[in-house]
Amino acid sequence: MRKELGRRPILPVSVGSLLVRHGWKLGLGLVLVAMLTARGVTPGPLSLQQRNLQATGSGPTNVPCGNVPDGTIWTAAGSPYILPIDTATDPSVPKASTDCPSFADASSSVVPGVVVPAGSKLTIDASQGPVQIFSHGAGINVNGGTLSVIGVSGVNSVQFDAEPDVASWDGIAIHAPDPGHRGNASFSYTTIAHALTAISIDSGASSSPASPNYGLTVANSGIVNSYFDGIDAQNTPISITGNTDSGTGRPDGRFGTLNNIGSFGIKATFDAGAPPIGAAPRLDVENMTFGSSVPFGDTSCATLSACAAGTIGNDAIQGTFADQTGRSALITNSDVFRAGNFGIQLINAHDPAVTANFFQCNGTGSPDPRHSCTSNASSKYSPIYLNNATADLENNVTGNSGIQDGLEAIVFKGTVTRSFTWRTATANPNNPVALGYLLNGDLNMSNSTFTVGANDVVKAKDGTLNLTNVTLDASAGGATFTSLRDASAGLDAGCSVFIQVCSPPLPLPAGDWGGINLIGSGANASINSARIEYATTGIQITNGASHSAAASNFGLVVKDSAIGPSFADGVSSLDTPIWVSGTSFACPTTTCSNPAAIRNHGILADFTGIGAIGGGLKLENNSFNGTGNEAIAGLALNNSSLGAAQPVSITGNTITNAGAFGIRLESAANPTLSINIVNHSGIGSPSYPAIYLPNLSQADFNSAISRNNGSSNGLNAIAFHGSTAKSLTWQTVGSSVALGYVVDGDLT
Repeated sequence: MRKELGRRPILPVSVGSLLVRHGWKLGLGLVLVAMLTARGVTPGPLSLQQRNLQATGSGPTNVPCGNVPDGTIWTAAGSPYILPIDTATDPSVPKASTDCPSFADASSSVVPGVVVPAGSKLTIDASQGPVQIFSHGAGINVNGGTLSVIGVSGVNSVQFDAEPDVASWDGIAIHAPDPGHRGNASFSYTTIAHALTAISIDSGASSSPASPNYGLTVANSGIVNSYFDGIDAQNTPISITGNTDSGTGRPDGRFGTLNNIGSFGIKATFDAGAPPIGAAPRLDVENMTFGSSVPFGDTSCATLSACAAGTIGNDAIQGTFADQTGRSALITNSDVFRAGNFGIQLINAHDPAVTANFFQCNGTGSPDPRHSCTSNASSKYSPIYLNNATADLENNVTGNSGIQDGLEAIVFKGTVTRSFTWRTATANPNNPVALGYLLNGDLNMSNSTFTVGANDVVKAKDGTLNLTNVTLDASAGGATFTSLRDASAGLDAGCSVFIQVCSPPLPLPAGDWGGINLIGSGANASINSARIEYATTGIQITNGASHSAAASNFGLVVKDSAIGPSFADGVSSLDTPIWVSGTSFACPTTTCSNPAAIRNHGILADFTGIGAIGGGLKLENNSFNGTGNEAIAGLALNNSSLGAAQPVSITGNTITNAGAFGIRLESAANPTLSINIVNHSGIGSPSYPAIYLPNLSQADFNSAISRNNGSSNGLNAIAFHGSTAKSLTWQTVGSSVALGYVVDGDLT
């Protein structure tokens, strides 16, 4: 089984080669068994599509190949209607005048199948009694016309099926022979069984008999035993709706089902050539049941019981969209069981609404999902994947729950359009849980608030939290920001299509995800008692705000947290006042994959482009163990061309194993630098002093700069040049544990 994300293998032979010879369908039942077995799926029961060939009217009525006259109506009086034989692609079978080819010959303009041509309408009306349509292989080709299938109840319904002498038939295809004649169709209380693909539509129609907004509507109907897809729509808006149980409000599993589908339940694709449509969602799925179904007239099989169980080979619903306008999809109040891959996968979706859906036993990789949801497979899938979506997660992706799925989560990458409170992904094998989030790429937000609650876990793979003019509120305490491969925190994503390794190697590498990236004058963050692990840069803030919810003078406030390992900096700020206290910069485990827990700076604060702003740089009671460069670096702290100097207060910090200076503060004016300890830093060639203060001004070595200690450094000293504001009592290097002084330039 391939492990890449997306469609898994469906057939042991290519789809193309199978279609070339699918006209002779007597052997296709064996192909289905091989197909499902190859994909690790066991075929479900066939209870929904028992082939009742008893005539319900004065029929049978044999339907010839070719055009259906406009205004034709099929009713119970002529039932059953028998569609022609399709043997045109099998050279071993004698041809007859009743043959009806699946595909038009390339050298002719013959439209295959039973055809509803442009400008014509075929109505199948079961209002006076049930109507049955059976096929010897040929399908119905709505080639620019209209098909209206009107069932009115479970009794007075319409049934499409293959005759017993063939394993399948060509299904219903809806096309547009020209832009002025876009085929369309509506179905209600209809079952479609044993088709290759039950319904396919690529006409681009935006209306149909039952709707002014959709080229295809399917209501209160059942599609079962499709050998490929249940419904395949291209560049055409579709509406698929079911019925709810009056007691529970959930789908009833009888009227509105797709079950025992070889590949996709519903596959809808909208590329750049899709015609524009109105305000309605392009893909509308409501109150449907996937992977479980009860026949309309069956009273012995309870809804969702074992006799109703089936499978969906790939995704139950897959929607792919190119046009990032309007609402791409509405998928609500539907139940999804035993899909082989994702329950719902939406690719490039814009403003999707995915609400109140329930998932069970999807994407498990189980060889027999009808009987067991457990598996040792390494390609488990999530119930929902919003792949490169632009979405309002707070209001429009809500109320979804699951149990016993492969990876119990909504996996997301893309853009969140409004303020959003994170929901942590969890799992419980005994009870359904609300689906939380995992990230398989960037999460982008702007001009809003991102709230991460107490003990929440944010996990990302190859992505960054890109927060432009966003308020990040992680002040509740206990949050973890880490790699999706980190099995020690939150839901374990190993053995999944996203993290295919079942036991991630430890220690995990720094840079496994991008980190927290705050950008813009409105960007600010309050982070308390959090862990930020395995990021490229733990926290980066650029041109951020001068205030936050936690402090009026600081755009970034980090308290009592743990950061590391990081591939670059632990905290990097540009032109933003920051306050970091009580935070450790180290590995979360005893060892790192690199000797430096933070491979560049522990904290880098650069004020190159701005004058005095807010509280400047305030770092207190932090610990640093292993940085490739300085543990603390402050740049352009007194930019005279842009105004007064930044306030600087560096107190009570402990630094061990810094690769260069323990602390470097450039152009600091009257800084407070006290009670810091620097050990085992700046060792190597060249060696570095523990603390470096170039271009110092207004320095007070009697009180503000005092009681800084260290040992075993490249040089146990504070090296500086510049000017002092008060008298200086010299402190000789090596005379005590206190760091002595070295002047490397002019001293005024």
